[in-house]
Amino acid sequence: MKKTKVIVICLILAAFGVFASGRTVLAQGGREAAGTTRAESVYTGVGLGLSGDIHVRVTVANGEITGIEITQHSESLAFVDLISADIIANILEAQSVQGIDVVAGATGLSNGLIDAVADALGR
Repeated sequence: MKKTKVIVICLILAAFGVFASGRTVLAQGGREAAGTTRAESVYTGVGLGLSGDIHVRVTVANGEITGIEITQHSESLAFVDLISADIIANILEAQSVQGIDVVAGATGLSNGLIDAVADALGR
């Protein structure tokens, strides 16, 4: 019975790892006046996370960062979900990657995400 539980847990963890890889996380910000259109530019960047490269797509409109999307990664899904939302929100609020704090316990992922956005913005 104990062996069966271990096998089931291993299968669940293996399936989680397969589906977690490459999950996209999207955050949108910015302001747009009603009835107006704005020209948008999209930039891509790569940063080195703890488990490999983190690829992002950064949208800039009217000189403001309006969206940051993680398009590919090899990090743990749980970390990406917890960490990226805070870092992305802080970058959107600051409109810069300068001075963005890393998340304690997830320094590699934090720095990789910040570096990927900086790479996309050419900084």
